[in-house]
Amino acid sequence: MTVHHNRLRAMLLVHGLEADYRSESGEEPETLGCLTARVARIYARLDEVRSAAAGSPRRDQGDSGVDAEAWMLAVYDAALVKLCVAVGLDQSLVDDTVCSQAERQRVELELLSLVLPLG
Repeated sequence: MTVHHNRLRAMLLVHGLEADYRSESGEEPETLGCLTARVARIYARLDEVRSAAAGSPRRDQGDSGVDAEAWMLAVYDAALVKLCVAVGLDQSLVDDTVCSQAERQRVELELLSLVLPLG
């Protein structure tokens, strides 16, 4: 199992705990619009983190868990997983035998095709 997939699973656990808390407190579950907005906000934040990392000399943090870009990517993938589940789109983002970058791009294109049909 890769470090990225461990991070992704940790973020999915956090999402699950948040959903359980919302349910127990009587709050409404997240809507499709909320999940889509979350993906967009996280993507914007990921871009900010990447830009900041590109602007300064990057120190390799290894597997210490303090690498902001790697954690933001796991947060983004977790948000994509939640959105895929909500719209019924199959995904393999959690499968550590699948290239995460290629699967992420495939899922993003599938989601875009749901929103912006080309035909």
